[in-house]
Amino acid sequence: KQWYQRRVAITAGETSQPKAPFISYFSCVGRVMSSICYPVLGVVFLLLGLTSGYNLVDKGDPAHHPSCLTLCSGSTPPDTWSEYGGNAYVDVDIKFCKFVTVPVVTTSLRGESQHWLTRGAGSIYNINNHSFRVYVEKDNQAYTEARLYQWSLQYTAVGYIC
Repeated sequence: KQWYQRRVAITAGETSQPKAPFISYFSCVGRVMSSICYPVLGVVFLLLGLTSGYNLVDKGDPAHHPSCLTLCSGSTPPDTWSEYGGNAYVDVDIKFCKFVTVPVVTTSLRGESQHWLTRGAGSIYNINNHSFRVYVEKDNQAYTEARLYQWSLQYTAVGYIC
């Protein structure tokens, strides 16, 4: 398996109409406010941006030009977990995204097994424009299982680069 981080920039625009009408941000938010919905949205935005020229919409931060809004996405290697009382945490470096403000981050946990039984993968700690941390808990076994089952944290961050 190849593990990597890739920065994908999607320019901000003035339209909120996706090129694929069957995908709607509001239908996801309206139905489910969960840790599953937001990572899925991140992937949807990423795919739309790569395949159909989808534009991120800037809701109006007067301190930044709309064209500075960028989406940055990546995945941590499975061997980057640290132990915390039997559970696990991972520090995610997002310096390569070159954010000048603290981004909005969504995360999801990927692995070969048992990751669906965890708690905390969607909770972001110590966030700044260069990094953030996520703690994962599973009956004081998360650290062992993270390494055994090759868990990785996938993330999508949206923020300003200028």
